[in-house]
Amino acid sequence: MVSEFRIVDRYEGTRLVMQCLIGTNTPPNFVARLCCEVTVLLTEATVEEMFRKLISDPNRGEAIFDKAEDLLDEELRPESPLRHRLSQELEELRELADKA
Repeated sequence: MVSEFRIVDRYEGTRLVMQCLIGTNTPPNFVARLCCEVTVLLTEATVEEMFRKLISDPNRGEAIFDKAEDLLDEELRPESPLRHRLSQELEELRELADKA
């Protein structure tokens, strides 16, 4: 399971990366450029919680369904059982919305 973390600001990110690079031959000027982009890894539980919040909106429409689909595509591996299950659920919800 992946730990979730968030970088509050660029200084915090630089400090974190510098701590990780102690003992390596990476030059400090590289760290400043590296911290412009920080990847945040989410746990499957967090992704599912975000998915549930999106689809729980009573006024959900195609835009909400698209956001939920993007969330699954971006945050879960293609072979993830959770992604498969939530994708099927999303498909069923879309079908129900089309019938209504």
